Amino acid sequence: MRTTDGGSRLSEEPVVAILRKHVWRWVLRPLLGLVLLLGVLIGGMLLYAFESHRFPRPWLGMGPLGFEQTRARQLDPQLRLAYEQELFEELALRRTGSKRFPEGDDLSSFNAALCARDRRWKEMAMEGFELAHIARQAVNTCEGLVFNLKGPMRRLQRLAEGGDVAAMCMMGSIDDPRQDLGPLAQVRREMVERGAALGHPECLWHLSRWTYPGLDGDAQAVAESLSLAARAVEGGAYRAAREPLRHFAKLNLNDQRYDERTYCWSLVYDKGQSVRHEAAETLGYLKRQARSDRDRNREERISRMSEQVMDVHDCVAMGWH
Repeated sequence: MRTTDGGSRLSEEPVVAILRKHVWRWVLRPLLGLVLLLGVLIGGMLLYAFESHRFPRPWLGMGPLGFEQTRARQLDPQLRLAYEQELFEELALRRTGSKRFPEGDDLSSFNAALCARDRRWKEMAMEGFELAHIARQAVNTCEGLVFNLKGPMRRLQRLAEGGDVAAMCMMGSIDDPRQDLGPLAQVRREMVERGAALGHPECLWHLSRWTYPGLDGDAQAVAESLSLAARAVEGGAYRAAREPLRHFAKLNLNDQRYDERTYCWSLVYDKGQSVRHEAAETLGYLKRQARSDRDRNREERISRMSEQVMDVHDCVAMGWH
């Protein structure tokens, strides 16, 4: 009996060992491998999302404490105003070079210009200009990528609700059509309208863009929209001249009466940070159009026009219709 029982136990042990071996080989090991693979995939997705700026990097090279509010309180008001004007100028051109950050003819120099802009914003943030820090939380000009905008927008909202007019306007300066801002979209519109009512050039420009009804829109609505852009230009936001320039350039395709207005607004736009040389391009286009139509009188008028010195007040005096 003992021998039989002992023999049974001995015979059962190899069976159990074999079963364990097969379960490990065919079930547990593949399952563990699958779990590890899923872990690697999820980790890779998170890393990609982080590097793709889906999540704002918390410090952005600002040190372990991030942005220092004490420096913001110590920043000279005049310096802050200068930084504000510079930031808004560069935000509008963040996908290209500018006069401040000129791009070269090759890809390397183009990328260098965009990265120089990001470094400049970091310098401004280090000196206590928080809007530059928020801009770097929203976009990475060096990589040409965009963060999740909800975090930066909420911070701008808090600053705006505290009376920071520049923060109100910056809510209109950062955007990404691929992102749904939800309720923040309405807050953004309200803040920009508040800033425009206070006469801030950046807010006036955004409101001009958002209210423009198109070429076939109501004449009064067109005039009101372009008037907002003109006020923004008068406040130093030359980038806003793009709105009347586009308007009159489209009208000019079929009506040469708008030659002078198109050229005038291109001159104004060129006073900003853009490197496009709109006035030269506009003048060249008008001359080619006149030659193509064999219109000698128009050619002479365009030549005389090119010798004129005009500013935003001259452009506005020409009217909107």
